[in-house]
Amino acid sequence: MNWLCLVPSTLYGPNYHTDGRQMHFIFDLIRKIIRAKEFGVDVFLWGDGTQKREIIHVDDFVETMILLSKTISNDIINIGYGEEFEISKFAKIICNKIDYDYNKIKFDTSKYVGAKSKCLSIKKIETILPNYINLN
Repeated sequence: MNWLCLVPSTLYGPNYHTDGRQMHFIFDLIRKIIRAKEFGVDVFLWGDGTQKREIIHVDDFVETMILLSKTISNDIINIGYGEEFEISKFAKIICNKIDYDYNKIKFDTSKYVGAKSKCLSIKKIETILPNYINLN
């Protein structure tokens, strides 16, 4: 049996559920900031904003998955960009996009923040696909 296990960093893109169920951080962050702008409620983010996360667009993941499935079998490969950013940076970008004052965001350092860093090693995929970063 041939198999291929691809491990993505946090995926984002269209058609993700936004109904309040447990969401990946990026969707929850977007939802909270838009809600604050629309309804005048406070934005509370867990931690101090320095925890780091990596994201990859679902289309980039699928494109890479298809490419790898044609040539690789019986392997486990991380799919990501190999670069992470602080939650506060994601929040600032979202605030700029929707014209919301970033300084209104409140960070709650008493709450659980999870891992301080979630960045995948992409050394293996860069060896398999030397132009990998340029593909995405």
